[in-house]
Amino acid sequence: MHNPIFSSGMTPHIPQYSQALQLFRQGAYPRAITLFQQVLASHPTHAECRLQLVKACLDWVGVLAQMPLVEVDPEQLGGEAMHYLQFAQAQLDMLVKSHPASPHVQSLQATIYLIYGRAEDALTSLKKALAKDKHNPALLYNQAYSLMQLGRYVEAVAVLERLTVFSPNHGKGWYMLGVARHAAGGLEEALPAYR
Repeated sequence: MHNPIFSSGMTPHIPQYSQALQLFRQGAYPRAITLFQQVLASHPTHAECRLQLVKACLDWVGVLAQMPLVEVDPEQLGGEAMHYLQFAQAQLDMLVKSHPASPHVQSLQATIYLIYGRAEDALTSLKKALAKDKHNPALLYNQAYSLMQLGRYVEAVAVLERLTVFSPNHGKGWYMLGVARHAAGGLEEALPAYR
């Protein structure tokens, strides 16, 4: 049974949506995106479908760019990747208007901000998301990443220490903690996290 992301109640059972979710999970992004769009054409208020469409588009951008989303440089993107990034942003704008308090929406908004190098705006969105989901590893990681983009390494260390306490197997979190400690104080402080 699919758990609704938004608290507005259960979404209607739509076989096409379930199929799109399955394709998305399998990494068949273009096919999933097409199906999500078809569902939205007949169910334009299906917020979960729109959210999954944004995620699928952003994941596809990362695949096309062959790098993590937060490291994507929009000016270096090819035409197809840029198309999907802009499409994701347009869909997300609708969700920001209809569900501004959703941590899922704010998290995706922060990702878009990071792609465009707007770390301060990303922090604002992440603060809203973390207010409702304070131990979410992806949110904490992106918060630390944003702080590091701004050169606020001591604050990033504090966030990454929280992340590694709540998610001790988060390899990227430990690595980033080493990088942040190194930048904030030196290699000696970073070595335990690197190890």
